[in-house]
Amino acid sequence: MRKGVLFASALLAGTVVMTMPAFASVGSWQRNGIGWWFEYSDGSYVQSSWIDINNNWYYMGSSGYMQTGWLNYGGSWYYLDTTSGNMRMGWIGLNNVWYYLNPFNGGRMDVDTYTPDGYYVDSTGAYQPNSDYSGSTYKTTNNHNRGDNSDTYIYTYNYSGDSSTSNNTTNNSGLDWSKWYSEEESKQIPTAEYEDKIIELVNTERAKRGIPALKKDDRLMNTAHLRANELVQLFSHDRPDGSDFFSAFPSGYNRWGENIAEGQKDPKKVMDSWMHSEGHKKNILNKDFDSIGAGCYNNNGTLEWVQNFGRKSGY
Repeated sequence: MRKGVLFASALLAGTVVMTMPAFASVGSWQRNGIGWWFEYSDGSYVQSSWIDINNNWYYMGSSGYMQTGWLNYGGSWYYLDTTSGNMRMGWIGLNNVWYYLNPFNGGRMDVDTYTPDGYYVDSTGAYQPNSDYSGSTYKTTNNHNRGDNSDTYIYTYNYSGDSSTSNNTTNNSGLDWSKWYSEEESKQIPTAEYEDKIIELVNTERAKRGIPALKKDDRLMNTAHLRANELVQLFSHDRPDGSDFFSAFPSGYNRWGENIAEGQKDPKKVMDSWMHSEGHKKNILNKDFDSIGAGCYNNNGTLEWVQNFGRKSGY
């Protein structure tokens, strides 16, 4: 299916890097005996380029026809759905082999690295179930600290964890796909309990160092819930409308901070990852903060995590 050595680079943001992408506005899909293409109202069409149609990416070949299946573009591999043609994201299973198309890297297939949820894929992109992911430097989370003219921190951290599964719902690859695709399983994730546990773990870390505990703040909880939902649309400290994260904060604070993460399966694992990143750890242990809100959003079994920190004005 694929030949040669494949390469991928890890980006810290979810930017799709493509040469001269087209954004479809007025036009329609057309089809003949050869295939599909997208034709604009003036009769023109895209060739040898990506095109964004209703927030889905497609690739049009040199003759203008929509491509499907594996695509090597710019030295990276992408997968285009064989039915719809749109660029796939996340895990896909093909011929009993699993591949990860990284949404934080523009949909490129991860190779010879660890995926954001901690699984190793080899130089062909195939998932290897028996590999230890301790010490991975690929998994990324981000934090911001605003309101005190400080720098913005975006870190890649080293993550150590247990790659084994603990139940009998795994397939022959060893990966527990029921937790990704089972609707009943995803409904059982106790997000409210997880949020309270996050705050408890934050204060435990602060207590170890003699730092005053943060108070759970209902208004910051609302902000964290909003931001956790927004991470589904855009995994960034920029909000989907282009504004900075602190625009979601209520009034009455003179310090703001945010940590975000995606994919960790429980509060302990996400706290472990944050505490292994200097930037995130700095927010968690910041003596200038006195309030916290935590958000956990269940995106069909994938958890979006947010910590929002603040200091109330007048303190």
